[in-house]
Amino acid sequence: MIGIVLKPFIIEKLDKKKKLEIQNEDAGLKEKVENITQENEKLKKRVEENEKEKERITQQIQGLEGERETYKQLVEKKEIDIQNLLTENAKKTTPGEQGKTIDVDEYNVVVAEKEKIKTNMEKMREGIYRELNKLQTQNQQITQELLGGLEQIKQSTKVLIDENKRARWILDLLKTDEKEKKTN
Repeated sequence: MIGIVLKPFIIEKLDKKKKLEIQNEDAGLKEKVENITQENEKLKKRVEENEKEKERITQQIQGLEGERETYKQLVEKKEIDIQNLLTENAKKTTPGEQGKTIDVDEYNVVVAEKEKIKTNMEKMREGIYRELNKLQTQNQQITQELLGGLEQIKQSTKVLIDENKRARWILDLLKTDEKEKKTN
């Protein structure tokens, strides 16, 4: 007789305990999903920062290309000056008139400037490509991290859904069992 009276009380206590366990599990899983979501937001911000850095480097490249064009024009002008001096010197071949000679030092300076410009342009180009490769590598890593985070969210969500289904099934069983006991 005492067992019959205590049985609904025990079932009610078990029901409350199960509900509390399920709520605690849900809260833990929701917290995990929230943490993963926050981590994904951080990764998205890093991607945005990398995109801004990439844009800055692209603008820098464009500026360097303009500078390169200026240097190229300067070298072409110096080459034309040298050619003009050679042409002018070739025309002055009349007797008694001394031909104008090309200043070797000026020629050497022009050639040295031309080589220096080429060297600087190559160094700039190499530096830019290194930076771009570094950014591309970082973007690939961040993309992989984002994909991993999304996969974790999917798995956590699936676990949450499965746990909620299991909890509802247990609650339904307890309610059904309680209804049967009330009808008996």
